[in-house]
Amino acid sequence: ANWTNQNRYSPVNLARQFSAPVLLFHSDFDLFSPDRQSRKMQQALEAADKPVRLVRFERENEYLIRPETRTRVLADLGAFIAENMQPRQTPPAAPAPP
Repeated sequence: ANWTNQNRYSPVNLARQFSAPVLLFHSDFDLFSPDRQSRKMQQALEAADKPVRLVRFERENEYLIRPETRTRVLADLGAFIAENMQPRQTPPAAPAPP
């Protein structure tokens, strides 16, 4: 793989532009992206003072094939949404003109 080109287009370089909280999942048997990429993204977002959480799975691959892993993903996702995705406050309607 040409890591020079891949690094140039990495989302790590755009961490300061993120506006939404980020939840990262990574498995230690992932065949396509090394663990260091997830850790690097987490560090870049933290350095940019962005909300981020990295959840790592041991003895799991990128397909999350174990039922207990899938259950954990859903639980972690639900908790992350509850903590970070508060509904926007709708401003009060402007009064009707006289």
